[in-house]
Amino acid sequence: MKIYLVQHGACLEKTINPEQALSAEGKQAVDNLCQFLSFLKLEVHSLWHSEKLRAKQTAEALVAGLIFKGKIESRKGLAPMDAVEPIEKILKQLNQDIVLVGHMPFMGKLVAKLVVNDENQNLVSFVPGTMVCLEQDEDHAWHIQWMINPNVVNKTMLRCS
Repeated sequence: MKIYLVQHGACLEKTINPEQALSAEGKQAVDNLCQFLSFLKLEVHSLWHSEKLRAKQTAEALVAGLIFKGKIESRKGLAPMDAVEPIEKILKQLNQDIVLVGHMPFMGKLVAKLVVNDENQNLVSFVPGTMVCLEQDEDHAWHIQWMINPNVVNKTMLRCS
């Protein structure tokens, strides 16, 4: 099983947009990520996002780059300061690949909790629009398989065009 953890794309400042919708830069970064993902042909059965608008917009945009066989769901427990244990328990019961779209510091803590069982470890450096792929082995241990961020995607897309 694989979990794809995504930090939402860059968003507008609260003073400009109280709901902090994706900025033009954030939309472009997520679109570029979708183009990159389309080459990987990732098959995903569930896509969950936090209740915040920027996460919802990121999730809805990501579907274009995936082979998606489920539904997009808004879920509690993916907000910036939420505890990771409730989502960790739910993930242990799943057996199909899933995308989670959320926020920092939650996403970083979830990666650390799953991989080294210590949410206080800083294992990956998320920036808005980053995706991290975790894979579970036959012993149910999680491993970081790869990660991609908008800076790498943008450079890759420039070289391919």
